[in-house]
Amino acid sequence: VIHPQPRTGGPEDMVPGGEPPGGAREGVQIRPRAEEAGLAPPLLRRHRRGRASHAHLALFLEADRMGGLLTVLDQKKLDNQREVVRNERRQRVENIPYGDVRAVLARNLYPTGHGYHHPTIGSHSDLEAATLADVSAFFRRWYTPDHAVLVIVGDFEGTTARTLIDRWFAPIPSSSATPSPPSSAPAWPALPASVTITERRAVPLRRVWLTWHTPPRSEPGDDELDVLASLLAGGRG
Repeated sequence: VIHPQPRTGGPEDMVPGGEPPGGAREGVQIRPRAEEAGLAPPLLRRHRRGRASHAHLALFLEADRMGGLLTVLDQKKLDNQREVVRNERRQRVENIPYGDVRAVLARNLYPTGHGYHHPTIGSHSDLEAATLADVSAFFRRWYTPDHAVLVIVGDFEGTTARTLIDRWFAPIPSSSATPSPPSSAPAWPALPASVTITERRAVPLRRVWLTWHTPPRSEPGDDELDVLASLLAGGRG
């Protein structure tokens, strides 16, 4: 996500947690724990699981979120989502042993200004600074069908799925915005030499992390290293 201002988190963290207009999800449950979301560079991913016979409902709910969330988003709901994200940061980063390791590694592996230099969840100050206008503008610009990739997997007819997709997503306006590449693409970061960093925390045991840069996603060597990492560190079975 490219921010027009130097913030480390905010709109992309808070918007997905809203609710569709008219309380469309109230009383609707496709499957227990059927909905998940994750935000990690460089993507926001949403997953919804359910029966193939419920595909029409799942697509309606996601289209309803994308096309209508701003019609019901107000300051009270934004403040609620802001606190949800701040509490998530406390639970996952600040209040558990080794919770800030990824942030420490990121700021030492990537230079200032690089998209991976800061954690996606952002800082408390930036989350507090995000206004209703900020979030609404961000949503209108990026949460549109032309900036999304939809994947449907299951036991269904492709023509039926396409019909449902057109029915629910086609009416949603596209965004005229396109990602603006930097004037000069930053070189893929590389450490000039081995670096040793020592951080002291109130943790149960000492830990050592060995970290290095690997090829960019989908570039030659990336898949091979994923397999190797699974074999070396993925546990048994």
